Amino acid sequence: MNILKKNNLLLHKTFLKIKFKEKELFIKGPAVSEMDNNVWKYKKIIFFSSQKPKIVRGNTIEIDDVIKIEGTLYENKAGFFIKNSV
Repeated sequence: MNILKKNNLLLHKTFLKIKFKEKELFIKGPAVSEMDNNVWKYKKIIFFSSQKPKIVRGNTIEIDDVIKIEGTLYENKAGFFIKNSV
């Protein structure tokens, strides 16, 4: 089984496939999703990438050729965070 659940967190052991802004996204490898009160409505998605996210233009951020997302990019000791502008 690919998914393990603990409280409002889901560990996707091998992949995570989601629909975001009418696009299907496939994240290979382990990912953790934090759900809102509604199952399958994600509040936060955490995954690891071998490359740093990059700002491609304006406030469009590209992550490892997996996703392009509008938002603000933040960095701290733990890693990179994107606050989605939706």
